[in-house]
Amino acid sequence: MTQPLDCTLHNVFGFHQFRGHQREIIEQLVKGCSAMVVMATGSGKALCYQLPSLLRDGVGIVISPLIALMKDQVTELEQLGVAAACLYTGQSWQQQQEIEQQLKMGALDILYLSPEKLMSHSTLQQLHEIDIALFAIDEAHCIWSWGDYFRPEYQQLNLLATEFPRIPRIALTATASQQCREAIIQQLSLEDAQIYDEDIDRNNLIYWVQPKQRGNKQLLEFILCRHKGHSGIVYCSTRKQVEELQLFLSAENIACESYHAGIEASDRWKIQQRFMTDETSVIVATVAFGLGINKPDVRFVAHMGLPQNLDAYLQETGRAGRDGQEADVWMLFGLRDYQRRLSWILNEETFEEKRQFELQQLHNMMDYILDHQCRRKKLFEYYSPKHQRQDCTCHQCDNCFFIKKTTEITEDARKALSAVHHCKGQLGVDSIIKILRGKKLSNSMALPLEGKNGNKDEIAYQSLSVYGLGAEQSTDYWRSVFWKLILEGAVCFQGEYCELIKLAPSCKALLKGEETLHQSGLKYFTTQDFFSHKYQDEYKNHPLYKKLQSLRSALATKLSLYQYQLFSDETLQQLVEKMPQNISQLSVIEGMGKMRAQKYADEIFGLIQQYKDQKCTELKHVLLDLPQIIDPQAIEHYAVTKALTLQEVDQQFSEYLRLGLVHPHQILPFPKEKIQAVIAEWTFQTDLSGRVEAQQFYKNQYESHWFNCFCQAQRFLQQTNNKEAIE
Repeated sequence: MTQPLDCTLHNVFGFHQFRGHQREIIEQLVKGCSAMVVMATGSGKALCYQLPSLLRDGVGIVISPLIALMKDQVTELEQLGVAAACLYTGQSWQQQQEIEQQLKMGALDILYLSPEKLMSHSTLQQLHEIDIALFAIDEAHCIWSWGDYFRPEYQQLNLLATEFPRIPRIALTATASQQCREAIIQQLSLEDAQIYDEDIDRNNLIYWVQPKQRGNKQLLEFILCRHKGHSGIVYCSTRKQVEELQLFLSAENIACESYHAGIEASDRWKIQQRFMTDETSVIVATVAFGLGINKPDVRFVAHMGLPQNLDAYLQETGRAGRDGQEADVWMLFGLRDYQRRLSWILNEETFEEKRQFELQQLHNMMDYILDHQCRRKKLFEYYSPKHQRQDCTCHQCDNCFFIKKTTEITEDARKALSAVHHCKGQLGVDSIIKILRGKKLSNSMALPLEGKNGNKDEIAYQSLSVYGLGAEQSTDYWRSVFWKLILEGAVCFQGEYCELIKLAPSCKALLKGEETLHQSGLKYFTTQDFFSHKYQDEYKNHPLYKKLQSLRSALATKLSLYQYQLFSDETLQQLVEKMPQNISQLSVIEGMGKMRAQKYADEIFGLIQQYKDQKCTELKHVLLDLPQIIDPQAIEHYAVTKALTLQEVDQQFSEYLRLGLVHPHQILPFPKEKIQAVIAEWTFQTDLSGRVEAQQFYKNQYESHWFNCFCQAQRFLQQTNNKEAIE
């Protein structure tokens, strides 16, 4: 089976190797067995059912809840030469008839169906009349009635096991808590299926969480520092917030649009199209946006308040960095967000068991936000208990970037509890913090206190014994103390909007001195924080990359496709790095595949040759500017006359070497013996892995400006297979 798997992977999909458990999952389905798969977004779930659909007899039936996602995948498969189509309610009668005729004739490899269409009597009858390779239930978490993405139609999919008992089934999701996984297995009758529970961590995502302070300005600072001109999604809790934030960002020259359920469906579709084609950089939206969005180059997802829960957070942040390149997920949190969510849960008309479940989810969300340990460790151990991490410093989250000192706050926590007690549930957190700090409240509030004779005497808040008791600490400090008390359950909220705070029964142990509290302070990011952890995407500035980008854009416009449906950014990057010269070399570029290679070879080869010709002409002028004997002084003179740094000269000359346009000793300012010695002493690596270590080794011993040139010099000699040529 290995040969057909690998050949199909390479020839059709353009990939060279499987990732994670893909091979095992595909082999399981090809054998006719079922599977339940939990796999991270962007890790290749679709391949797990697309490839076996091509290897088994019959058509692969894929059930998907989203029309946009179905259409998107069909278009991508068609580009790969796979016969694919989708059926859903809402298509014209003629469209449905054409697809159903293709299905009867066996002309389709893969058919996507909406769950509603699958459940229709005519569709089920037709499926019984054809050969079926497999059933794939995508976004399987939609079956869970307690989930945010519940679709009632998904609960009817259990009939697949009874109607088609011999057809293998695969259920796939990227977001599933333990309860959700159990629901999927039970309701789809997958008890005997092989379960593939992968670590859903995505190491290309960088996590940032900070308290809300200046709201919109904090977001603007983040975008300008890290994502100017990049694609991004910003989530807000309400339509009003969406509209206000969109106006604010537009006034700051950010190309953005708003998106929410209050906008006409036709207008929402146009907004989405402009985002997908990069006419709009940023979408400011409620959670109504994102389902079915498969834009791979979303460089950031931002939350302007608390996500509904960790399930929603993982789903929404999963829309960033699907191309595998680094992306940011950034969140602001504030007390009012927490109170709003708490109020909604407490006032929701539901049964008590579900209410308690939602309260626990809110607690888990706050525990994730306020914890000082690595965010990946916290988040993914919640979803993948079997993937425990004893220690984790990912260098990809704010808690790992910035060491947050943990201190004991027991005494101050008691002061805060005392203030809550004296205010008798009549004030909110911000007002109590002002009392602790000895500040004036916004109005002359009077607090009702029980008098000695049972009468209610009124006493001004300035007269309270706790007034000014915490004046030496800042407002932000006291907010962090209250957050800790909320998380520990020592205080709770009351009032119609949960705006008032009171003591909870569990506070007694802390007040009696039976417990101690520790916490790490809240971190407010600065512009320097954002810049000091900026990721690298210099490859996009390469002249050939820009030309290939323009070609991709023109072809996408001509063919009415999204750019990523032609070539991913990674594919363009590999074209720049490998410079293929023939169909054979082009077809092994990651994500290319034979059909695409043959279809677009002429345009790609034309741009590569044009770039080489330009560099060849440029090199001739450079050699004329250099003396016959090249030494460091000659290079320094050249750099000065061309207004270049020595590092820029290194990059320029290394490109000539990479293209094989010049021999190392013709352009490097060192004797042949030294060039040979340096190359012999260290095997330079031109890919990212090991490059930092190699570069540090080199800089410690040799001229630091020539690292790239020596890398390419070795590559040049390896390609010419003439290690003695330098003699």
